[in-house]
Amino acid sequence: MKKKWIIIWVLVFLVICSFALRIIGYNHEEKKQVVFLNNFINISDKLEQYEKSFEKLHPDIDIKIESVGDQYENISIVRLNANKAGDVMVIPSYMNLSDYPDYYEPLYSVGEALNKYRFSDIKAIDDKVYSIPLSMIVSGGILYDMKILNDAGITKMPQSLDDLKEALRAVKTRTNAVPLYSNARGEEQLISWNGLIYSLEGSNDYMTSMVNENNIFSSDSRYYEVYKFLYECVSENLIESPFTSSKWDGGLELIKKGKLASAVVNFHMYEEAKQYALNSDSIEYFPLKSAGGDYYLYGEPSYGIGINKESKNKEEAKMWMEYLLDETDFLNYAGDAGMLVKNDKPEYEKMAQTNGLNIIYPDRVTEENIGKFEKIDNEACLGIYGGSFAFNLINSAAEGKNNYDELCIDWNNRWNSASKEINKK
Repeated sequence: MKKKWIIIWVLVFLVICSFALRIIGYNHEEKKQVVFLNNFINISDKLEQYEKSFEKLHPDIDIKIESVGDQYENISIVRLNANKAGDVMVIPSYMNLSDYPDYYEPLYSVGEALNKYRFSDIKAIDDKVYSIPLSMIVSGGILYDMKILNDAGITKMPQSLDDLKEALRAVKTRTNAVPLYSNARGEEQLISWNGLIYSLEGSNDYMTSMVNENNIFSSDSRYYEVYKFLYECVSENLIESPFTSSKWDGGLELIKKGKLASAVVNFHMYEEAKQYALNSDSIEYFPLKSAGGDYYLYGEPSYGIGINKESKNKEEAKMWMEYLLDETDFLNYAGDAGMLVKNDKPEYEKMAQTNGLNIIYPDRVTEENIGKFEKIDNEACLGIYGGSFAFNLINSAAEGKNNYDELCIDWNNRWNSASKEINKK
């Protein structure tokens, strides 16, 4: 009898184990995985916290964080084309807007997105939003150390490129500071020179208006004017020496020592400079006067976040994305909390309002012009959009083999040829 009961209990135990294993297996099969590919390796601890808190709320979803450090842009493009970029990802900043529908899932209509996320309409296509901006790049201003300018006898903020050049010459003659920091090796920072173009023009569609124009470096264009200024600054040795390895960390070191008079940078770099400066009160950020007499900064979305079109768990991916943006302090570390409508305006808007500055944002591009500037730029191998153009110009000016107008003839020819080719398609 005892043996019989032992056998019965063993059988019951096996049945229970079998049932439990089925439940575990079922739960495992039902658990959806969402991979988040990003370039926020410096906040990996925070991402892990968000992952754990989300999984507590949604035990049926498994979040996998994949953070990439250097070369994120290149690595993410390769993985995207190989369909190995996960479910939610930080969209590479230089991806052409016209390619978004090929790679990403539409998230909201423009109206829906703008109810929650500022500036989410700028990169919309046909009333569909594919990317939520994490921050804005605001440029068009010039960073000044006003103490150095005052020491050089400059008591007024420069109003024009000619005023600025005279100020830089005075700094070179009367102080031992670097007049203008070039950032020659920082292509991402060199894009700020384009912001100066839009600021001087005072137009939010100047770049787009160029896609159907020839000779964008004609002598009456802003491109000609601004890049001639940079060329002449290099020719007159008004930039740092040597410049061949210059990146922004070198500029910050000069600012820390009170040895840098000016730099064409974006607003975020200005904020960094204020933190590093020997005397933060002397660091100012201000644009030159526009053609119409007003002062403008130029803002455009930086990195955005989106959902891969090939994701097998789109619903869960969107839940994770919205949780990150709406329910955590993620944007405090990975972008700008001002991107959320429910939060205060971004700091740069507050600064602009205080100083009487206007901010212009790009208009939504018409369907036929979406991504066209970038396509022509790439076809012509100029690199205006990505910053390599300014680097090549700095090198050409330093070598002195061609004068500026000779370079412009070559750039115009390349642009015109590429424009003709792209506009045929």
